[in-house]
Amino acid sequence: MLITSLYEERFKSSIKRTAIFANSDELLQAQVISYNFLKSGCINRGLVSSDDEWLYPEEIQVRDDNFINFALKIETSIPVGPDCMGKLISSILNDTRGWSNITEKKFLLVSEEEADFTFIFSSPDKTDELCAPLETNGIYSCRNEEEIIINYFRWESGAIDFGNDMRTYRLYLINHETGHILGWGHTGCPKDGALAPVMMQQSKTTDGCSPYGWPLYEIIDMKYGFDTFVSLEED
Repeated sequence: MLITSLYEERFKSSIKRTAIFANSDELLQAQVISYNFLKSGCINRGLVSSDDEWLYPEEIQVRDDNFINFALKIETSIPVGPDCMGKLISSILNDTRGWSNITEKKFLLVSEEEADFTFIFSSPDKTDELCAPLETNGIYSCRNEEEIIINYFRWESGAIDFGNDMRTYRLYLINHETGHILGWGHTGCPKDGALAPVMMQQSKTTDGCSPYGWPLYEIIDMKYGFDTFVSLEED
C-alpha cells in the first residue's frame, strides 16, 4: 500500500459506528469545492483528436516527498480535458473535508514516472482491461495496485441512487477510489437516512443511506476510532 506507514494497525469492520445525518442545505454545501468543474466533469466534446493513446496534463509539478504525489492520464477516445481534470482532482483531494485531513499531507500532481499512484480515465473496454483480474463488466471503476481506473461511463452517467446529482457522485468516485489507495476497505450503511460512508460501494447501492462524497466517517474513524479493513474490489 502507498500510505502503509501512516497506518500501523488494521481493524476489522465489526465496530458499530454512529450514524451521521445532514439537512438539504448541508448536502448542497458539500457539493461546493474550490475548482467549480464538478458539474461539467471536465467533459469537453470539442477536444481535438490525437493519435496518441493517452493525454497528460501539461500543468504538473516536480515530485515533493512532503506531499502525496499522484499522476493523471486520460485515454484519447474520451472527451475529458487533462488540465481541467488535474485541477479538479487536486481540488477534491486537498479539500479540508477530504483525505488530506487524515494523511496530514497535501496531494501534488506530478508526472507518471514520479508518482506514488496514478488516476486513469478510460473507456469501458479499456477499464475492463486495466482492472483485470477484477471484473468491472464495462460499468464499474476500480483500484488495481497503484492505479485508480475511472470508467468514463460512470463519470459521465453517474449511478442510480444519485439521480441527477453528478456533483456528489463525482466527489464520491474520486474519494472512494483514493480511499482504496490509502488502504481503506468497503463498509456499509450505518442507518436508513444517514449519510453514506464514502467507502460504501455507492455505485451499486446506498442501501437506504443518503449519497455522500466526502470521507466524513473515515476522518472520524481515524481520529477517534477505527472501522477499516483492506480490500481490493471493483466499484
